[in-house]
Amino acid sequence: LERRAEATYREDNWSATGRVQAYQTVDETLPGSSRPYQRLPQLLFNANLPQHPWGSSTAFSGEYVHFDRTASLTAQRIDLQPTASLPFSTDAAYLTPTLGVRHTQYLLNGKTAGTAYDTRRTLPTLSLDSGVFFERDADFGERRFTHTLEPRLFYLYVPLQDQSNIPVFDSGAIGSSFSNMFQTNRFSGADRVGDATQVTLALPARLLAGDGGQERLRASFGQS
Repeated sequence: LERRAEATYREDNWSATGRVQAYQTVDETLPGSSRPYQRLPQLLFNANLPQHPWGSSTAFSGEYVHFDRTASLTAQRIDLQPTASLPFSTDAAYLTPTLGVRHTQYLLNGKTAGTAYDTRRTLPTLSLDSGVFFERDADFGERRFTHTLEPRLFYLYVPLQDQSNIPVFDSGAIGSSFSNMFQTNRFSGADRVGDATQVTLALPARLLAGDGGQERLRASFGQS
């Protein structure tokens, strides 16, 4: 049973969150090593700074979290992710190259043999997102619509790095969905960063109401 308290403060270009999260285990026979990790505390910071020369933008996300669990490995983790992008766009097309770096560092307690007290990982991420917009008028009976086709091409490169020395505290594979095809990491959490050399090609199509522009139908196809 989850117990959580958090507070968030937001400004135009940044936000900060403080959280404590714990769990009450109903089955008291479960050993400590099988119970969920508690975040005591977790601090999150996110910033997006779009005002740079030539339309470039930078973003930053950071996290500090202390994982605690009875009779088990515990850790403090710092995760830092700065990114920079240079978008090019017209009314009918866009191209956005993005370069990022992810640095994650752990201070481990109760470590097992062969596990370093200070463990860290630094990986670059390169992505290139592009798309084109097509639209035409479409009539169905007496109803008028705008029919769009929005081809999208997404390239992602993340180098391979052995991460077997990093324990897993909150990472897991993300589910399959159309939007997840454009994520830069196929794992949630910070304990795992998936290597990738991949291209994703997608074709979303929409029907918009001709009188007000409301979306009436969406179909999306894609493959990585």
